Amino acid sequence: MELAGSVLIVLNSVAAAVLLQAGLYKMAVPAPLRRALAELAPRYFGALRDRHVRVVAAVEISVGLALLAPAVRVPGAIAAAVLGVAFAVLGVAGMLRRSEAPCGCLGAGAPRSLGLLNVVVGLVLAAFGVFSATATVVGGSFRLGPVLTALFLLLLCVWMNRGVALQLLRRKAALVRMGDS
Repeated sequence: MELAGSVLIVLNSVAAAVLLQAGLYKMAVPAPLRRALAELAPRYFGALRDRHVRVVAAVEISVGLALLAPAVRVPGAIAAAVLGVAFAVLGVAGMLRRSEAPCGCLGAGAPRSLGLLNVVVGLVLAAFGVFSATATVVGGSFRLGPVLTALFLLLLCVWMNRGVALQLLRRKAALVRMGDS
């Protein structure tokens, strides 16, 4: 399938932003995923340590970055599809086991356990990976990719942390009204 380079760059940038957000959160705060996996299958995941979760985070970050480089876009897209399948499988397992431990999977500190959202995001990421790996690029410049990824990552971070962001904005607005800006 032929695809305009700019469309593929936007799609890759969105996927890269999701993977970077998820990976960076896990790198900084590995405990939620470790606990969620231990709850899911204590026999297999009970011995997981934070360093193991950080390896997963490093893979997500690497795959996100690979989607931005033309030379490794296809392997990155294949890796994104594999990660997507893994996310979906963990989501299904979480639904079947009625997981309750927050996983922090998508970079959100929200109390969301492994479940339907992981399945949906995983399937979308898997479909994207297959699509991106098989698409033929016609024209376009990949130099815009990092800029778009930064923009999408910023928007995703604000959305995922909107509760904190809204509290800060409300506080700032109250200070301005009181003249303490």
